[in-house]
Formats: sequence, C-alpha cells, structure tokens
Amino acid sequence: MTTTQRGKSMNNLMKGYIDVTTSLSTFLKAFKSALNQRKENLKFLKYCESVISVQLVTKSLVKKQAMQLLTQYALKKTQTQLLETKTFYNSFNELVQKELTVNTFEQAFSSNKIMNPISVKQK
Repeated sequence: MTTTQRGKSMNNLMKGYIDVTTSLSTFLKAFKSALNQRKENLKFLKYCESVISVQLVTKSLVKKQAMQLLTQYALKKTQTQLLETKTFYNSFNELVQKELTVNTFEQAFSSNKIMNPISVKQK
C-alpha cells in the first residue's frame, strides 16, 4: 500500500468521526479510537483465518501444502483459478473433439465412403 493510498484510506475512515467544527482534542480521541478499531478488526480477521478452514476442491498434495502456507484468501483465489482452468480445459477439449468428429465425417463424406444423396442423379 502506498503512502497516498494509506492517506486516502485514513481520510475515508476519519470522515465518519469528525467534521469541520471538531476540536483538535476530539480529533485525536477519534483518531485513536479509529486506529484501535482497525487493529481489532485485523486481529479478528486473523482469528477467523486460523479457525475457519477452506474446503479443498482437489485431493492433490500440492493443494494440501498450499493450504498450510497460504492465507485463506489466497487459497480460495488459487482454488477458484484452478477450477476456471479446469473448466476452460474441459470446454476446449470438447470443442476439439467435436471438430475432429466433424472433420472425420467430412473426410469420409468427400471420399465417397458415405454415399452423397445430392450427387446421385435420378434417372
């Protein structure tokens, strides 16, 4: 997070606590309260990550190691990407199989292994 982003984040946080007429002492109390609230939220998120486990979508050993090393958010994102990749691969595989079937049929059709009803002239 850059300094500018951090400053904007703190500005947005403080908008809920102060306005133009707030005194300096009130501002400092509100700022301290906001920082404490942020720390508590961060601790709660870390606690939730350690308690709540993510269901693994595959039974691979790599995924088990990733579960131990990655944060819950990163693991969920990795699993989502893995599923998207598998879905794409399966869709691509089906498309290739259909294309091969069509090409095989066209080759058989053009080599007259299958009789072409249009080319047969009625007498």
